[in-house]
Amino acid sequence: MSGFCGYDVTLVGGLRAAMARAVDELDALRCSDVEAVAAMRSIATARSTLRDTWLPFATSLLSCRAMDGYQPAAIAPGDLINSWIRLTSTERGWRTATDASGTGALSAGTALTVEQVRAIGDALSGAAGDERLTDTELDWLATALEQIAMRPALVAALLPAMTTVGWTNLCNQLGAAKQRMATAALVARDHDATAEEQADRVRIDGVFARLGGIVVANRAVHPRSDATLLLTDMTPYAAAALAVALDLDADALAATTRRVVERERELIDHPVELVLGPRAADLLFGALLSTPGAATAYVMLTVDAPQLAMEATDDPGLAHLLVRTGTDPANMTPAQAAIAMPAIARWLLDARTRSSSLMYDPELTVTLADLAAPHLLQLVTSGTDSYELSDSDRRAIQTAIIGDGAALDHLLSERDRVLGHLAAGLPVDPTERVAALGDLAALLAVVDSMRTAARIRTAEQDQAEWDLAWDLLDKAVGLIPAEGLWSVVPGAAVTVLRTGLEAAGVGPESVGEVRAAALGSFDTMTTIAAATVVCARFDQLVVAGRIAPGTPLPPVPDVEADDVGQDYRDRFTTWLGTSGLDDDIMTDLHDVKQTIASDHESARNANDALLGG
Repeated sequence: MSGFCGYDVTLVGGLRAAMARAVDELDALRCSDVEAVAAMRSIATARSTLRDTWLPFATSLLSCRAMDGYQPAAIAPGDLINSWIRLTSTERGWRTATDASGTGALSAGTALTVEQVRAIGDALSGAAGDERLTDTELDWLATALEQIAMRPALVAALLPAMTTVGWTNLCNQLGAAKQRMATAALVARDHDATAEEQADRVRIDGVFARLGGIVVANRAVHPRSDATLLLTDMTPYAAAALAVALDLDADALAATTRRVVERERELIDHPVELVLGPRAADLLFGALLSTPGAATAYVMLTVDAPQLAMEATDDPGLAHLLVRTGTDPANMTPAQAAIAMPAIARWLLDARTRSSSLMYDPELTVTLADLAAPHLLQLVTSGTDSYELSDSDRRAIQTAIIGDGAALDHLLSERDRVLGHLAAGLPVDPTERVAALGDLAALLAVVDSMRTAARIRTAEQDQAEWDLAWDLLDKAVGLIPAEGLWSVVPGAAVTVLRTGLEAAGVGPESVGEVRAAALGSFDTMTTIAAATVVCARFDQLVVAGRIAPGTPLPPVPDVEADDVGQDYRDRFTTWLGTSGLDDDIMTDLHDVKQTIASDHESARNANDALLGG
């Protein structure tokens, strides 16, 4: 049962009058012809059926409570569940009354007809889509949409009937409800969602998922259809909720995300239009991350406006994860990185001091270090494969990371990502091998120089603080009332005290000593690195049969030497001259050592750039 009875008193009265006339007319028929006996018998049977069965039945209908006892009831335009009954009764001019024997609910086993689906689409395009649906209606709608998505004929019936206005009204209503729920949860941080609130979220998510399923089902039949056109007039959050259910490919999802995020940003720029709650990007970025290739596609689409990635969500961590994933060398080609990374780096440098940022992220420099890690060599050095950045930009990137202890620590801890994009093994071709080792040497020089510069900067800051403290003490002494020698040699005692403390080792390290120690540490590290690669290459050549097994082994660094690098270079040169190796192998090993050792040009360049060496 529908829950309603539909009827028309005039039509029932007219039907009874027609039956009465038919009985009278059949009574008037007479024929004595023998050939008409069978026909007259049929006429008598029809007359008897009308008089004894249908005429009394029609007469009883006119006295039925459905005709004179029930109060007529109107089905509201927003009544989604009874939309088909309302449409049918309206078209036929029926009066309706409530029928207590009907529940009005659509059960899982109830098969929808094309006419019913058209009525649903028509209702959603009107008041039912514009007014707030009840929990019962949402459950009913989810069940109905699930049926529709599984039957192409019903999909074909719904889409023309449910206009873009219907899609917009329904999705906006559901999106706003979901935002209100999230806002309430944010306001009441100590409040756990009740079972009813969780059920409401499940209902709304279920309807969005089934609406997306219908669009996907239609796309299977009409592959050229553009489902994203439905999103045009929706609120950004509603558009995002539907978009994530449309099963878009990486490029389409990225393009849709940019359009939606741009619209939302325009609304946020006008506070009167701002709706509390989660933002569209909170939904869309999750979909981008779960769609292979979509994160990189979005990063590339926002190169001209990185804020559409970095400032689009309520959660900076989600934006960070999206950009980190999108710029990872495993997902981004070198050509794409050469375009995207300079733009992102410049934006991050600017955002650290820009007051107009839509969000405050105290870890922007850590973000810069994290995103720069796998691209560090191309970002901070100038060379054939380096990114197009000015020298001031390169220095600014390094200086920002050096000046933030957390950022530098993060960079140093990301060893795997820093080295991940470099060649895993040495190429066979000598020229390519030297180039690969050159990259490693340059990266080693850059990272160590950044660490060294940070140590020197810390020493300089400690020294400045120490100097300031003594200047203040000197001024304080000068304020003491003049008595005896104080008026003659103001500050002398303070100077003597400071000199004595520093001689006893109390106070900061000398900046010069820190610089010398740091550079000495770098020399030792690069010497050990060079010796390690030389030994590995020597073992390879022995295994390949190019070096005789009895050949003296290469020297190892003496880390206790006053000049570790020079001592190793001298002993390595002596070893080469007495090893008996052929010229090609000596050249090979010399090039390997020279490429990594600290006197390599990349090391000097890195130190000169940051340390003023």
